[in-house]
Parts: sequence; structure tokens; C-alpha cells
Amino acid sequence: MLYEAALACPVFGYSTDPDRFQADEVSLAGAYALVLRDPRAFAERWRWSDALLREVLTLQRLLRDPNVIALHDAGEHVARQLPAAMRAIGRSFELPEIFEVKPLLNGRDIGSLTGLPPGPQLGAVKRKLLEAQLRGEVRTREEAESFVHVHASH
Repeated sequence: MLYEAALACPVFGYSTDPDRFQADEVSLAGAYALVLRDPRAFAERWRWSDALLREVLTLQRLLRDPNVIALHDAGEHVARQLPAAMRAIGRSFELPEIFEVKPLLNGRDIGSLTGLPPGPQLGAVKRKLLEAQLRGEVRTREEAESFVHVHASH
């Protein structure tokens, strides 16, 4: 793919070794994330869409630190590109099943349990709960209710 996309040449300021990129299923954004040092400059010069630039920058961050919160925040479409990009550089990575995680409590539930009105404080508690679920720290509704009581007072 790198030869076909002409990414095998030292256009990016340094030479790449296309033979180390073994995964044919690497997306275009994934290939750019792997080989570009400065995607913003490249995007400006070649007039990329904002969406492509965001995708490349997000994949670069995920290549450095593929934690479950960052993967979830990246969104399923971008996160699903990461395993192929990791394989392309000789690293194994299995995408955790985080996109099936549904919040155990919604905003109304949290408001009823804590007395918090809709707004930033309630949103922050809801976000903390989702992150705890993604990390596997909260698995049941009862655990979620306890978690919310503790974190609503902070």
C-alpha cells in the first residue's frame, strides 16, 4: 500500500522502510499516522479535510497510548483502525469491547440519586461513571449508585 500511495519516498523528511508495514488493511489515516512527523503541516500543504486531520492526529495519540478512555473518546470508527496500524509496526493490539458498554445510569438517575440539577457538575459525575465502567471498576447498577454518591460530593 505504501508503494501504491507513494508514501515510500522521503517526502516526509525521512526515509521509511515499506517492508516493515505488513498490514495491508491499514487505512489511509492509519498510514499517515504512522509515517508523518507533522500532520498539520502536511494537511495544510495538501488541503486535507478537517476530519482527516483529526483522525490522523487521534491515531497518532492512540499509537502512543491506547488506553480505554482515549479509545472510547476517539470513537468506534477511528479506534477500529488502530489494531491494523499497530500490526503494521510489529505491535500486537486487541481492541477491547468498549463500544458495547452502556451507561448504567443516565442523567435523570444521577440527578435523582444525588439531588444535582442538570448541568456541568452532573455531567462531570456522569462522565466519571462512564470512565469507571470502561476501566471495569463499576459493573452493576448498585455499584454505579454507590459510585455516584461518593463522586457527587467531590
